[in-house]
Amino acid sequence: MPNYQGVWSLSEQFQNAGIWPVIYGGDIGALQLGSSGGAVSSIDYINIASSGNATSYGNLSAALTQVASFGSATQGFFAGGNPSTSNIQFLTFRSGGTTSAFGDLSVGARIGTGASSSTRGVVALGFDSARSTTIEYVTMASAGNAQDFGDLTVARYGLMGGSSTTRAMFAGGNSSGGKTNVTDYVTIASTGNALDFGDLTVAVDLGATNGVCSSTRFVRMGGRLSSGQTNTIDYFTIASTGNATDFGDLLFTLGEGPSGVSNSVTGLCNGGQSFTDGNSGQVNTIQSVTIASTGNASDFGDLTVIASSSSGCSNAHGGLS
Repeated sequence: MPNYQGVWSLSEQFQNAGIWPVIYGGDIGALQLGSSGGAVSSIDYINIASSGNATSYGNLSAALTQVASFGSATQGFFAGGNPSTSNIQFLTFRSGGTTSAFGDLSVGARIGTGASSSTRGVVALGFDSARSTTIEYVTMASAGNAQDFGDLTVARYGLMGGSSTTRAMFAGGNSSGGKTNVTDYVTIASTGNALDFGDLTVAVDLGATNGVCSSTRFVRMGGRLSSGQTNTIDYFTIASTGNATDFGDLLFTLGEGPSGVSNSVTGLCNGGQSFTDGNSGQVNTIQSVTIASTGNASDFGDLTVIASSSSGCSNAHGGLS
């Protein structure tokens, strides 16, 4: 506490006024909450390495849902969103706060997903004027507009994305034929069209919008089936190609865009919509898995509010390992 009878330091003056900046540390998850009874700008903070509830962290420049997210070791990025926008925004993980402008996607896009290495962020746009095949990228250390990367194998929205240090993967989604299990990959450091990686165990869209990743595994959680929702979790070994393998189950069925964040050890599935096990809509539950193992999810904590159609990024995911 400041010494009210002595001379205050500059830090004591700020602390007493309640405006000394918070410095966030550890393995940071930034969770843009999307919809909580309507579009919101709110961003939650969570320490991925330690179970517990999320806390308020900052805000987008406007209320949006269905944003694509990705992160470097220092900054978190939020691209596009609904109402349809081309804006790319960012914040600095250690300080949080209101996002700043970075650049723009080539078009207004939503219901897409992002992935990243330590230098590049890659976005599968999802839906612009229709289901999209477009993939774009930015160099995260340098503000500017996104550039063309290539195309997905199938036009779709509601994908789930993740990455190792070298590959970005885009799983599932809603194509012209309905829900799909198609999973594509690209080499992040190059450009070019995506290649087929394999298939999810189920055809699904709008699961955890960012899958959770270590440097070796990409884990997909929940989502909407052709009829109803699913609690399934499956995983790919990123360095190879092939179909997904069953991992376990979430605590309950979950769809409508929960956010996914991870460090290289723990993956979190945050919020979403559920209509089973006593749930009647949006939830605030944070669920966790250990990426290197298999098994069912565990309760981790709660978001600050119920939320769905959200997105997440971190400063410690598998693409940075």
